[in-house]
Amino acid sequence: MTRPSGPASGRPRRRSSAGTRVGRRRGRRLSGIDKALIALEVLLAVGAIPAGLLMVIRPSGGLMQMPVTMLAGSPFHDFLWPGLVLIAANGLLPLAVARGAWQRKAWAPIGHTVVGVVLVGWIVVEMVMVDYHWLQAAYLCLGAVILGLGTWRWRRGVAA
Repeated sequence: MTRPSGPASGRPRRRSSAGTRVGRRRGRRLSGIDKALIALEVLLAVGAIPAGLLMVIRPSGGLMQMPVTMLAGSPFHDFLWPGLVLIAANGLLPLAVARGAWQRKAWAPIGHTVVGVVLVGWIVVEMVMVDYHWLQAAYLCLGAVILGLGTWRWRRGVAA
């Protein structure tokens, strides 16, 4: 059982080094759009990080059953660099932005827009360079939704 703090208990409330109360969320609640963007970005990262790791572990594409001949129209000879970029751009970046949004950072709305632009750009370049796969259309739609919601959220400002 925890003891109460504050004026009623006679003990002062705990404060961080910045002078804010510890253990309380910042004043603004997450909107439904924020929650949706966080969920979509986590979903994106959950798909991109394992796929990128499989490409890095076996650059021949063997773990993902992708022949290196898929890269014939690209500047890459194996899947090492595409895997590293996939991890960074579509795995770690969306996780960082989702965490920033969860923590209500001021830069998070523009971060959502950046994630959407990066994903749409990644898929468009991929569709030009390699053979078409239905997942490209699915991720293009995911990128368009993140881009649209992120841009709307960014343009609406903090009050959204």
